[in-house]
Amino acid sequence: MDKVAHFPGLGYAGADSRYCGVATRRTILTAPAEGETMAKSAKEEAQARAEASFKRKELQARDGKLALTEYETSVRATREKTARLKELREAKEAADREAAAKNPVVKGKKK
Repeated sequence: MDKVAHFPGLGYAGADSRYCGVATRRTILTAPAEGETMAKSAKEEAQARAEASFKRKELQARDGKLALTEYETSVRATREKTARLKELREAKEAADREAAAKNPVVKGKKK
């Protein structure tokens, strides 16, 4: 039977899992699966950490570029929409001024 670490408040790690079911920064190791060795060499561990760090940074860079592109697109769309609405408002105001000039409002006499 596999040995499984149990930590109150952090959940229970299943037989095949390598970490607790609760999302934490700390990984809780259990007994190795069949065919795995208990310890890696320090060089292999360093290599694995470096590769994981590189992949994480690569994903962050890609996500950053995507977020910047989305931001720039939304800013451009907002500017275009604002300009279009401004043109429509100015055209309406000009039409209202022309209509007011053609049909002046006559005020009634006070008694």
